[in-house]
Amino acid sequence: MPIKIMLDAGHYGKYNSGVIPGYYESDMTWVLHKYLKEELESYGFEVGVTREDKEKDLEVYARGRMAEGYDLFISLHSNAVGHEATKRVVAIYPVSGRGKDIAEKLGNAVLETMALSDDRYNYLELYKKPYSSVRPDTDWYGVIRGAVSAGSVGIILEHSFHTNREACRFLMNNDNLRLLASAEAKVLADHYGYSKEAEKEEPLPPKSEVLAVGDIVTVRPGAVWETGAPVPSFVYADRWRIKSIKGNRAVIDENESGRNSINSAIDPLYLTLWKKGEAGDKKEPVPTVGDRVTLSSDAVVYRTGRRFADFVYRVPLYLRSLSDDGRAVISTLERGAVTGAVDVKYLRSL
Repeated sequence: MPIKIMLDAGHYGKYNSGVIPGYYESDMTWVLHKYLKEELESYGFEVGVTREDKEKDLEVYARGRMAEGYDLFISLHSNAVGHEATKRVVAIYPVSGRGKDIAEKLGNAVLETMALSDDRYNYLELYKKPYSSVRPDTDWYGVIRGAVSAGSVGIILEHSFHTNREACRFLMNNDNLRLLASAEAKVLADHYGYSKEAEKEEPLPPKSEVLAVGDIVTVRPGAVWETGAPVPSFVYADRWRIKSIKGNRAVIDENESGRNSINSAIDPLYLTLWKKGEAGDKKEPVPTVGDRVTLSSDAVVYRTGRRFADFVYRVPLYLRSLSDDGRAVISTLERGAVTGAVDVKYLRSL
């Protein structure tokens, strides 16, 4: 029997506006829970949702009760407070302690994926809350209380604070929400021992379709990156430009519209030609000190075989210094602590 997970998009309609006009917690969680459902199902989980209609309200305890027959209930949110600097990630688990390990793993995945500026306000808060001192075995939060009463494990996951400008800006970008969904699904897959099964391969393209730099391609279902990591679901739904190709290694970067970039290496056998391009269509800018850059998925720490933390490959970086030998120092911050050093060949200017 597959593991069953119930997802709850926190709030309905247009609820809980952010510090940046246009942000609503209800909008963010609705998009995120759809992406997360898609990612979880790609691993083989059985996934339910508490509401099919975004405009429909449902009392919190009743939402938790919908986890009956499910192994895990996750309620997705962003938080709010009067102090704009506050941006911590919050993960709340039942007073019984069940699910604490999953809550902590999910919270850390959100923290790493959002990669907000590193200061005393950016950390994971992990806790449980009893209803009262006279009812210490009952959960305070209605959705968790409902899930527990249904025999499931209830977790609330707060994706930072929408009253913080940096966090709010991150959560307003749907590409970032896809990254969060991918990271959270991976945590749950690792926890329960799931992996993505390669889908049935499509026929290879005719030999006349020789791929070249500048070509627009799609990625075949069941593909993996050069690192062996599964390709996220959103990649299959778009078309990508080949940045470089040699032998059994191609790097795909910008999507056809030029609005998104993944800068990742893959075996060309996983690519299908969509449209021929010109090698000179896109002249790759040479990174210079001070540039915002992204890191290739096959990059390793300078003159070692070690990889960086996973989130470093998914976030914009600053090129802090560049030596004549190609040693580039990168950081998630424009000033202050650095992330590490890498060969400049792995960097692409934004």
